[in-house]
Amino acid sequence: MSWKRQKSSVAKMPEEPSLVFWLIGGLVALVAGMVLFVLHANQLLSSLQHYNLWLLSGSPLLVWFVFICLRGWRYNNAVDKHEFETKEAGYSQEQWTQWAGRYLAVMHSEVFLSDSLTPVQFISAAGREQHAKQDLRVDIHSDDEAIAAFLSNLVEPLTGLPAGLPLNVLLLTDSPEDTLVLQTLFEECWQRLMPAGCLVPVLEILRSYSFDAAERRIKKTDISAELILIQQMHGADRYSDALASLLVTSDDVATKYGLGHDVRLLRPMPLEGDDLFTELELYFSTQMQAITTRHILGDRVRWGELFPTLLEAAEQHNGYWKTEQLHWLETYAGICGPFSPW
Repeated sequence: MSWKRQKSSVAKMPEEPSLVFWLIGGLVALVAGMVLFVLHANQLLSSLQHYNLWLLSGSPLLVWFVFICLRGWRYNNAVDKHEFETKEAGYSQEQWTQWAGRYLAVMHSEVFLSDSLTPVQFISAAGREQHAKQDLRVDIHSDDEAIAAFLSNLVEPLTGLPAGLPLNVLLLTDSPEDTLVLQTLFEECWQRLMPAGCLVPVLEILRSYSFDAAERRIKKTDISAELILIQQMHGADRYSDALASLLVTSDDVATKYGLGHDVRLLRPMPLEGDDLFTELELYFSTQMQAITTRHILGDRVRWGELFPTLLEAAEQHNGYWKTEQLHWLETYAGICGPFSPW
């Protein structure tokens, strides 16, 4: 379900009263008063003759003055309403932007793709050989090797965490091995590679993992860091190999402990797809940081079919991208698997 946001309506700024129009009206009222004065003085008003001369001749100017006061009151009322609703809408936008701007701080990340493809090469891969419909392998051949490859590059980031910050470890895997076997492999690799005295954390093994987890992690109030290990190696000819690791924590925990990070995973918004343009317009109007991104990345090439809708929604908020800024993992890393979105 996408974000449910009722945008504040703002009344239009009213047009200023026309000075020329009201000056002409005042001049007409003055002339009418003078005509009434002359007619009254010459006894030519018949039934109106018994009214006071000054009251009768001044009535057009009095009516003009009352109308101009009413017009000014109405104009000021409309301006006050516009300014109030603009202020309220601005405050609401600020609160929504802050809410959508919550993020997971990425303190360490690493990816293992076929042909030693790195993220930098992936983004600037013009002219590189494409493998959109191929199943590619990485140079890692067992679950034990995969876990060792993860942990060998995590020694410094993990030992640099504050001593009192709990660590939760998730292994997202397509391995056919039993959960107990994988937990044993992880414990053995941890004890072999990590410094002495570094306790083995509890490992949770998952066969699927939704991006909703990022939303849930942001909402959680517990103080901890999370290590996500992604192992996709058993697709045979159905999909390509890929491994990745992410060491993350919520933004408030990163601020509390002063944890340095160069990457943020912003709060994700689920898409229902019934009205993609409206959903994307809501996303860009709420998560303003997304408009400034330099690259759009995705797992499958078919996401490119939605680019015109994406661009149309972004243009409502002065966002614009070219097709050269679109990058699909499937193009250079082969057929996508269950964990390719991660």
